[in-house]
Amino acid sequence: MKSKGIKSAAEYKCELGEIIELVHSESVGYQKAAKELAALTGKAFNRIYPGEVLKTALNTWLERICKEVSISSQGDTNKEFMVNEFDESLSKIGEVISAPINSSYFDDDSLYRYRELVSQYPYEILVKTLKRFSEDLEVEGFKDIAGDVIRNLNLAMYKHHSHETSFFKLMASRVCWDIRTQRDNVWEDGRLTYQSRERITVISEGLAAIEKQTGVTGLSKPFSDIADMFNDGQVIGSGSVFGCKNTLEVRVFNNHSRVTITRDALSSLMAFLVINKPENIDIKYIPEQQQRVA
Repeated sequence: MKSKGIKSAAEYKCELGEIIELVHSESVGYQKAAKELAALTGKAFNRIYPGEVLKTALNTWLERICKEVSISSQGDTNKEFMVNEFDESLSKIGEVISAPINSSYFDDDSLYRYRELVSQYPYEILVKTLKRFSEDLEVEGFKDIAGDVIRNLNLAMYKHHSHETSFFKLMASRVCWDIRTQRDNVWEDGRLTYQSRERITVISEGLAAIEKQTGVTGLSKPFSDIADMFNDGQVIGSGSVFGCKNTLEVRVFNNHSRVTITRDALSSLMAFLVINKPENIDIKYIPEQQQRVA
């Protein structure tokens, strides 16, 4: 049974063979045309180096495979694996196949030698590697999303901080807390700092993915609305409110933003984050006792 987007070793071998033949035929055609044009015009035309062309074509082929398999396996995430994560016997395909042949011309002898090298490429190992990398890709993608949301929503617990127990402000049916930029905590003329805009975008994209998994709606829209306003060059005044009280609301102030979320929505959000978070991240504890919001 095929894994998502992964072809057989024989199919990949056939694809590589077709690339070799195509580069050969096009190179021969180009070289012939260049000679004929030089004879007609008396001018020399740029020479191509088939080995370099082939190297680029093979590397591009493997990168495309990684992209296609990643898209087929990533689910509701944007997680991808890259060629440089593979063993060199796979990742250096362009260098391995094209390097032994250093010729400016792609003649029949070169074609024979390229065919031999292509036949020696470890296709079975390629298939096994693709299956291994794609198997848990969605899980790893959710882990990345959880980590990004925890960090950027200021929910990460740091053991050296002593004020975490008073971080959340609890109301009868809602919970709120503040998020800030990491360095410059000032909004100048209603415009977010670069770090803040990046944070808002990461939160928006992460919460959109979490909505698909939890079924809770309205988590990402406040942040996407803020991002859209800044992308359009609009100014956001202090005290501006985005979202709704029925799910999640973001109120923008001069030096911070306040997130207010219903307990039900927060429970769903926290459940996703706890299940999918990276092992090296802890989440702040939400106390049961109620505190009046200042």
